[in-house]
Amino acid sequence: MRQVEITELLVAVNNYSDTYVEALMLGTPKDQINDAVKPKKPKGMSAENIGCMKQEMETLERDLKAIETGYGENVLNLTLARAYVRKLLNNPAVARNLSTHYANITRIFRLNSPLWRQRQQTIQPMAIE
Repeated sequence: MRQVEITELLVAVNNYSDTYVEALMLGTPKDQINDAVKPKKPKGMSAENIGCMKQEMETLERDLKAIETGYGENVLNLTLARAYVRKLLNNPAVARNLSTHYANITRIFRLNSPLWRQRQQTIQPMAIE
């Protein structure tokens, strides 16, 4: 089970170095270590240092999982918002209203969205200075 967690962490942070794997192994609780694969205790590290490192690794793992969860939700929300805004901007009445009453917003859309520029050119070209 721990092997899968370590593999997921390696992939998530895109770090496959020996030192990172060794650090993860050192941070593994003793009850999850197979007798055949005991990590070597690095020279110069006290039990206190290893304990601190274990605690930090557990905190990092929790934080990473929380970020991954939040990231998925954020991407979904942004995708839905983008689709909704695109649908609004494809409505000629909305596009005209924005161009007429909200020139600053129109300028931002024009600078950042090729779809908006393309849509505006087919509805009514407008010069913004």
